[in-house]
Amino acid sequence: MINLIKFRKADSSKIENWLQDDKIGMEFLSTYAKTDDYIDLIDFSKRYLWIINDDKDNSDIGFFDFEFESSEVGYIVFYIEPNHRGQGLGLEILNKALILSELRQCKKIEAGVENNNTASIKTLERAGFNYSYTDEDGMLMYDRLIQ
Repeated sequence: MINLIKFRKADSSKIENWLQDDKIGMEFLSTYAKTDDYIDLIDFSKRYLWIINDDKDNSDIGFFDFEFESSEVGYIVFYIEPNHRGQGLGLEILNKALILSELRQCKKIEAGVENNNTASIKTLERAGFNYSYTDEDGMLMYDRLIQ
């Protein structure tokens, strides 16, 4: 079972370590690579970050990031470290996250995904997200109504 544990500044090194050894992760989420710098820029009054823990072996396997874009729309990013990909955990993570009180305050959740990240596209679609548009950088944007 997956648990989402509130991020603590001490967790920064986990995120950095995951990404340093993950070429694909760095391609999609390079912003997170210098986690300490990134964390210092976060406005935690409108942004939430969780570490994803797999209680099968009590290992931290990724992170889930949520930010309010407006009072009605939130944006999510999630990352699973390479050794835990391809196991269907993305859908479990999204289903767990979508019932969090922080996300339930929005009417709509958005997620961006690179057009060649087929695993994330399939996961978003299985979780009830629908393609909405392609942004100016070529990122495919998906959304899902919450309330």
